[in-house]
Amino acid sequence: MMMQQTNSGKAQTMVGMVIVAVGILVLAPKFIALTPLASDTMEQITDMFINALPSIGLGALHAGQALAFEPASFFAGLLRNLLSFWPLLMVGVGVLMMRTRWAGGHGKIGARENSSAGSGR
Repeated sequence: MMMQQTNSGKAQTMVGMVIVAVGILVLAPKFIALTPLASDTMEQITDMFINALPSIGLGALHAGQALAFEPASFFAGLLRNLLSFWPLLMVGVGVLMMRTRWAGGHGKIGARENSSAGSGR
């Protein structure tokens, strides 16, 4: 039974690693394309952000209004926006799959093996 849990945990970790790798491979060309934009000075970035604040606020108010009065339309738009970030979502899901294995699996398995090794003597 414990061997099946160990193997399923390893399989989950491997699937998580594959998902992260595919997501990063899809995102890498986009990051490379953004490299020239990253050379802007901090002052220019700050000015652009300050100029965009009113638009961001109006967009947030419009989203709140849509959520309050047309929830189905709001969630349809939210789904469309989330689907445009699918490579990033892949990386996130893969990391979560690996994290659950690393956080919960290794410590418990090691503790079980040590306790069973001690009781077998």
